[in-house]
Amino acid sequence: MGILQGAPFTFNYILHMAMTRYILQIHCPDQKGLIAGTTQVLAKAGANIVDLQQHTAKDIETFFLRAVFELE
Repeated sequence: MGILQGAPFTFNYILHMAMTRYILQIHCPDQKGLIAGTTQVLAKAGANIVDLQQHTAKDIETFFLRAVFELE
C-alpha cells in the first residue's frame, strides 16, 4: 500500500499484480476530479482499463474506486 500525491488530491492505493493484469483500489475523501485524475494517470502509463467501479459513501464522505487494467 502506498500514497499517491498530486494536485488537487492525495489518495491511498493498493496494487495487486497477476500476470499482466493489475487492480488499483483507492479510498479517499470525496472531491471533484478523482475519476478523471486516476484515469489520466493510467492512460499516461499506457494502461488499458478493462473494468472500473466507483462508489461514494455520502455518510462518511469517502470515495471508493476499483480499476482493473492491463499494461502492454
